[in-house]
Amino acid sequence: MSTDTQINSIISAVRRINSLGLVGNGLSVRQKIAEASCLEVCVGASGDISPDDIKTVSLDRPDGDDKELRAVCFAIFAKKPDAAAIISASTPYLLNLSRINAKIPPILDDFAQIIGINMKTADGASAVPAALKGRNACMLKDKGAIIVGRTLDEAVTALLVAEKTAKTYALASALGKPAPISTWEAALMNFVYKKKYSKISKE
Repeated sequence: MSTDTQINSIISAVRRINSLGLVGNGLSVRQKIAEASCLEVCVGASGDISPDDIKTVSLDRPDGDDKELRAVCFAIFAKKPDAAAIISASTPYLLNLSRINAKIPPILDDFAQIIGINMKTADGASAVPAALKGRNACMLKDKGAIIVGRTLDEAVTALLVAEKTAKTYALASALGKPAPISTWEAALMNFVYKKKYSKISKE
């Protein structure tokens, strides 16, 4: 896939997220384009984006704005070989649940399939890799969520599923105690999803 095509994919992804009102206070998208570099864009609350906003950055130089989070994202690329895209987002429900150190259980099938057995809150950027172990998403205390995908489309889908589940969990918790899918069933769903789509097109 050419760099221009990847840039257009990032623009389309951001516009899709923005059309659903989920940019929140802002988000960042990082898409790996080579072993040592990625495309990166930080989007403001307005959701406006142009090709000029998307930069190529070296994975061995996590400097600049939000250096700590950038370093963690680069570490995720290194530690998760199948990670091709990372989205950092402050969507409404994920942001609010991150503020109370919540752990979202697998109360929806698609959450179990795409995210994993649960979604933890990492207390600081350095705790993100551990919170992501065996999962494709976690929350970052007071900041929202970190979402990982094998493709950018998968990362966007995971973000939408995570926010939907966060909303369902918050509303259900106000009425009682949500009944989650069992851990072993959630793990099986996630395994089958990954196995079924293990040959997913990288296009």
